[in-house]
Amino acid sequence: MKSKILTIAAMAAMAVTAQAQSTNGYDSGHKYSLPSNLEIGAGGVYSYGLGQAHHKNAGAQLLVTKRIGDYWRIRGTAEVNGFAKNGFDRLGKGMLGVSFDLLPFYLYADYGVNFNPSGNSKFGLAMDAGAGLQFKVGNATSLYVEGGVDRTNSGDNWQSNAEVKAGVLVYTGVTEADR
Repeated sequence: MKSKILTIAAMAAMAVTAQAQSTNGYDSGHKYSLPSNLEIGAGGVYSYGLGQAHHKNAGAQLLVTKRIGDYWRIRGTAEVNGFAKNGFDRLGKGMLGVSFDLLPFYLYADYGVNFNPSGNSKFGLAMDAGAGLQFKVGNATSLYVEGGVDRTNSGDNWQSNAEVKAGVLVYTGVTEADR
């Protein structure tokens, strides 16, 4: 008798939970599918060398983010710097990282590789960290501004730069607001 009562209580709890999920529109499978919460964007980069050279540089960035929870995102970035120095003669970077949202602000950290055609070693390590601000300007568009520090290694020496990035992100697929 006791097991029948527990079985009926468990079935009732499952029915109430299913009803609550459908009325709130929560769909955990849809929330984390690939096109959901994906943002693709492009922007500009301005960097200033923190070493003895104090070089200034401009470049372009491609940014892709994917929300993986309420506060976290995975980021992928590709950068080309060197426009201010007679074309592509400084640096290209490809990185993966994470960001922690404190909307509209966020903190980010990226790690990856760089390519420096004018260096002794063509490939090296690259690290970025900083803070950003993202705000919506339309249903599927937002603007972002990031400020941070990057460290790159091409061969034996490390180079540090302060950098500012700004650009536009476009949402693809279904977003949290669409659900």
